[in-house]
Amino acid sequence: MEEDKIIIETKEDTKEFYKLATFYSNKTNKRYLLYTDKEYTDGLLNIYGSIIEQENDKVIFIELDEEDKKIVEKAISKLRESIKSN
Repeated sequence: MEEDKIIIETKEDTKEFYKLATFYSNKTNKRYLLYTDKEYTDGLLNIYGSIIEQENDKVIFIELDEEDKKIVEKAISKLRESIKSN
């Protein structure tokens, strides 16, 4: 899973996350990334979402607007259901 590690650096600190899934929405024409910090809140794995764009050799994370949040929440829900059924 080392190849799925994501390092996000901010001005304050550096955090490690792990890629769970990527998907493309025909509705928004955007690519999304679902990732986790491998920690749990209220018994559920923390799952985050972001829009991703490629710029040269860098992957840029773009904050979600309200429409994007709904799309990501639906994808997270489907991912959790898939995990439960396995």
